[in-house]
Amino acid sequence: MPKAYSEDGYIASHTYTTGFYKEQTPAFLHYALLSGGLGPRLPAAFSSSEAFASCDIGCGFGLTPIIAAAVDPTADIWGFDFNAEHISGAKALAQAANVPNVTLLDASFETFLDHDTPDFDLITLHGIYSWVSDESRQQIIKILHKRLKPGGVVYLSYNGLTGWASAAPMRQFFYDYTNLTDSDPFAGASNAAAMVNGMRAAGAAFFGVNPQAGRLLDKALQTDARYMVHEYLNGNWSLFSLVQVADELASAGLSYAGSADLTHAFDVFHMTPEAQAMLGSIPNPLLRESARDFFMNPLLRKDIFVKDPPLTTSDRQTEALMDQRFCAMKLAGQLPQHFNFPRGGVSLTADAHAAIKTALSKGPASARTIVDNSGVELKSVLNGLKLLANVGFVAPALPEAMTAEGQQHTDRFNAALAEYEKGSGERVPFYASPITGGGISREADAALLKAFGVRV
Repeated sequence: MPKAYSEDGYIASHTYTTGFYKEQTPAFLHYALLSGGLGPRLPAAFSSSEAFASCDIGCGFGLTPIIAAAVDPTADIWGFDFNAEHISGAKALAQAANVPNVTLLDASFETFLDHDTPDFDLITLHGIYSWVSDESRQQIIKILHKRLKPGGVVYLSYNGLTGWASAAPMRQFFYDYTNLTDSDPFAGASNAAAMVNGMRAAGAAFFGVNPQAGRLLDKALQTDARYMVHEYLNGNWSLFSLVQVADELASAGLSYAGSADLTHAFDVFHMTPEAQAMLGSIPNPLLRESARDFFMNPLLRKDIFVKDPPLTTSDRQTEALMDQRFCAMKLAGQLPQHFNFPRGGVSLTADAHAAIKTALSKGPASARTIVDNSGVELKSVLNGLKLLANVGFVAPALPEAMTAEGQQHTDRFNAALAEYEKGSGERVPFYASPITGGGISREADAALLKAFGVRV
């Protein structure tokens, strides 16, 4: 095995990109559980407004757990990664930003269990499960079994079987090229992609019958080289169906609770009536979700599992949705009323659109507040907010009390970034927002940053 790889077949000699992933934040997962319930068997959404402990498995440079800790100083946040350079950089950032409630460990899946940790309310894994060995996945499952509280939530993303199936031979060629030419991973990935692009230009039949592979090749040719190396060149690269993952996690007492991909909330916009009827006729939720992948063809599945899930009623779910606050992800005056989807357009009702836009222009607001102030029908407001969240124009926001408490801590984090970057040479692409409880691109418009509570 080349020196670039760890014993587990993972790229160890090159660091990954510095990213923030909203699906790992408590506020987002709370709303995803509320809005995507599984019919009559509704998992109770865990509270993002109570003190909690969370762990990010394979946290990379640690930006997501550090921001979570900066936003909520009462939380006990952990993250670990086997790449010592990742953790060294993460610790330096946490120290520079004076974020004391995050613990970052240089540890493997196996050795993490040797550490004295709390039992966690939330454990997240982004971009890990598909890229490790069978043995490592068993260690991950052991962590979930031993360290997740009853009622605790797991967010897990992995490469979907349907989305990647046609591109798997191309990925294998990237990997084989790099190994057989004994290339440095960066050079190997770049040269292999160029060679495959040459094959396509020369009329390779593969791309004619696998158009998805061509789209992924175009992305590979344009993307960050570090993403290319870690996405395509790891020794382990597995595709999964939901049923396969659910079967593995069942041994840790986990049950599938829904998706963190909000597009799952609107089949009507992505599928024909015949497709919706066919899916609706499948009673088993796991089988129904697996069948749905043939229509949606996701590259990355973003699933939520719960340990011994507490259940709730539809009435309580509606009450919780009414109290969920939202903020505009664009300037509120720019919130559109009409959207186009593969199966046609859809519009918010004029009164719901006006009420939501008016409310959010003043700051975060809940459906209950919007209805009370406007008199618009609750169902129209809830559907409008759900649609706007689905397309990324609004986002779930933290309770007002949490925002007020977190403001000084996010101010301190955001103010420290410039000095940290000067000393480390590592760009941190996100500010922390006390409104969303997550990261906001530093390239965002100044007025929008202000609306998100970013003061720099």
